[in-house]
Amino acid sequence: MKKNPSKLSVSGYGSVGSGHNVAWNIFADTAGVKANWTPYESTGDAVTALLGKHVDIANSNPGQVSQHVKAGKLRILGVMSDKRLESFPDVPTYAEAGFKVDTSWAQFRGIYGPAGISQDAATKLSSAFAKAMQTAKFKKYMKDSELEDGSMDDKKYTELHDHGHDRIHAESKRNE
Repeated sequence: MKKNPSKLSVSGYGSVGSGHNVAWNIFADTAGVKANWTPYESTGDAVTALLGKHVDIANSNPGQVSQHVKAGKLRILGVMSDKRLESFPDVPTYAEAGFKVDTSWAQFRGIYGPAGISQDAATKLSSAFAKAMQTAKFKKYMKDSELEDGSMDDKKYTELHDHGHDRIHAESKRNE
């Protein structure tokens, strides 16, 4: 990639500014590489494009590629995490691979309420979701989907959301 800037294509779910694109740009900036972003309507479509050799690289969540990795069709080169993934213990983090990527940003999902929700109601909802996430059924879903637990309460999530929104906005401006 360094020898041929912008010659390779990277696929991922979503357009410029999407979570996958932001994660790719964080890595690319740290690694000092450039590639063409090729957006797809779903992660499955992006991975299919990689399998069909329509793109050179895909940025994906682990659960979307695990069956192809286990079948020997794809290889995970690194993960944007401070520690190795439980589901892929042999895959290095970006830092272990020599790229000191800022992992403070991560793709996140959350539960949202109306703008005027009281702190008491937000805390009660947060507690109810935290309890639901401790059930055997949800833990099985997380394991089967090869997702890592990053749960947090409503206050920590609001901080992360605000930080992530600022990061996405900065990345979108960088790509204009």
